[in-house]
Amino acid sequence: STPLGGNGAGGIGFLRGRLHSFAAARFLYVVPWNAFMLPLPTLLQNEYIRSVIILLSFIILAYVLHVVLKTLLHRVAQKTKTDLDDKLLAIITKPVFFLIILTGINIGLRTLTLFERHIPRIEDATFILVAFAIARVISRILALFVGRWFRAQQGFEKTPILVTRFISIIIYLLALLMILAHFD
Repeated sequence: STPLGGNGAGGIGFLRGRLHSFAAARFLYVVPWNAFMLPLPTLLQNEYIRSVIILLSFIILAYVLHVVLKTLLHRVAQKTKTDLDDKLLAIITKPVFFLIILTGINIGLRTLTLFERHIPRIEDATFILVAFAIARVISRILALFVGRWFRAQQGFEKTPILVTRFISIIIYLLALLMILAHFD
């Protein structure tokens, strides 16, 4: 037996045996994965998988935007002289997260044939939720500015609760009127 061609420990026969075992092991581990792997277009043809992918995409988008608002923009807002931008970021962060998730649910449900006949009701429910979410943001922002005005102009330490409640009621009534106009 020679070092290059015989059956010795250092020969090609030994290497050939190792390569054969490696190929067999590779076959065992690769084939089952490939056997069950469907092409991406086939997966996307399944409406339930497509709907879940859409929803997960919007959840990831909402999370990324939430992190950006909470960390990066918060750091920028802390460098300013006033705390107004900090408070504005605090007011809009959660509603933006909610609205992105709501949009993902809406689009995800619209892709399912199971909900095809319910799409008008889904759209109406989405409109109602968006209208009230925006009304909440506007109400809180106006309450923030009115509170600052009361402190600066009138010398109040705290905004009178009646004023902030009145502003909130007006904003929510306007949102309700928009919702009623949406339904004719």
